[in-house]
Amino acid sequence: MVPPTPPGRVLQLVSSAGLFGAERVLLELSQHLSAQGWGVEVGALRAPGMERIAVVDRARELGLPTVTFPCRTGFDARAMARIREHVRRGQVDVVHGHGYKSNIYLLLALGSRSPARLVSTCHNWLTDSLKLMLYELLDKLALHQFHHVVAVSPPLLQELAAAGIEACSMIDNGLDLVDRLPAAERGSLRASLGVPRGAVMLLAIGRLDRWKAYDRLLEALARLRRADLHLVLVGDGDLRADLEDQARRLGVEGRVTLAGYRRDVGRLLLASDIFVISSRKEGLPMVLLEAMAAGLPVVATRVGAIPDALGDGQAGVLVPAEDPGALAAAIEALAADKERRAALAGAAQRIHAARFSRRAMGQRYIELYRRLLTKGR
Repeated sequence: MVPPTPPGRVLQLVSSAGLFGAERVLLELSQHLSAQGWGVEVGALRAPGMERIAVVDRARELGLPTVTFPCRTGFDARAMARIREHVRRGQVDVVHGHGYKSNIYLLLALGSRSPARLVSTCHNWLTDSLKLMLYELLDKLALHQFHHVVAVSPPLLQELAAAGIEACSMIDNGLDLVDRLPAAERGSLRASLGVPRGAVMLLAIGRLDRWKAYDRLLEALARLRRADLHLVLVGDGDLRADLEDQARRLGVEGRVTLAGYRRDVGRLLLASDIFVISSRKEGLPMVLLEAMAAGLPVVATRVGAIPDALGDGQAGVLVPAEDPGALAAAIEALAADKERRAALAGAAQRIHAARFSRRAMGQRYIELYRRLLTKGR
């Protein structure tokens, strides 16, 4: 018996060494596409010496087909040829790039007249160096030739429009929280993180880079008058040693745990009392959506798509960026008010279910793919 033809075949392509927001969107979308009968493959550009690719490893754990394309530093014509041949032989209908390098390689490999529809999701541009500014410029030039570009937040959609990219729209990121934490394990998990019994656990998750503004978060922690607040900071990055030194200088090293990279993010969210985002710049952080799904009250800076996601304060407390005093005041007020924490948590879960679930996101991408494929044929 001949197997049924899938609605379409999609290659999701990324160039990445980690498992961050863009990679997690890719995986959530791929799972939904697969569940809906689409042929989906998770692809990655493999840099020289890279033995493991986190997003590929995770895709395999989830039972998703994967492919990697060896890619030298700079522009690798052979890698482009491999991509072109893979798309042709696999009869791929939609090639979906995530990030500037994958976008550029897809365009150079396939061209804007490719039978496969070229789609990209613009997750964020963080340009703090001349090199990254150049990559952003090249990315925007490439995106002009794509059949459609998706922004994950209103500010990014405005930036695409300002760059003259007309075929663009916005789709909210989405995910499902699959982790569970039995009540009997909550206390032991908190204790393993150095959280004193009875303390209010603050949780922040992200790369330890300047954009997350964890220096401001530590300053806020030092301003808190309550001694029963303990911060758990999850993530790794170049600024770890600097943050450890800062915590010692501020005298808060006993009230903060730098937990490093963790894979049990869902369990950590369920073990916490308040989720904190101190960022200077953001798109739509996936970890914010996880916190909302977990029913965790949020204190966050008013940047990127965060205010929109939180209903402009209906589901979280918003403070200005770069203001440790306001951040400290908001944390302290929320820590003292259990009823408000419960109300914010309930509102966050309702917004998540309506806008930010895996299904809500996946269905919008499927509608986009179908529209592009119908137009292409």
